[in-house]
Amino acid sequence: MSANGTVVVTDLDGTLWADDLVVRPRTRAAVAELLEAGVRVLVATARRPRGARELLRENGLELPIVGLNGALGRHVDWSPFHDAAFVLSQRTP
Repeated sequence: MSANGTVVVTDLDGTLWADDLVVRPRTRAAVAELLEAGVRVLVATARRPRGARELLRENGLELPIVGLNGALGRHVDWSPFHDAAFVLSQRTP
């Protein structure tokens, strides 16, 4: 369990990283400090989770992700914690 059940949720584009998709050292240090204090850090993005995970890894970060505007949630080990699949109804002509 995290410190006092605290969770920090961050967007990616323009928040965790700038337009060049690079996490700045101060931001990386802040994330590390939160994690060391037992605070969960979660990424929420409109991006696809797999692409977001790859970009995070390129920046030396592995964080759980909620992607596709909240449709999918994945732990760091890539196991799902949320799936909101859309079900298409069958229409009869």
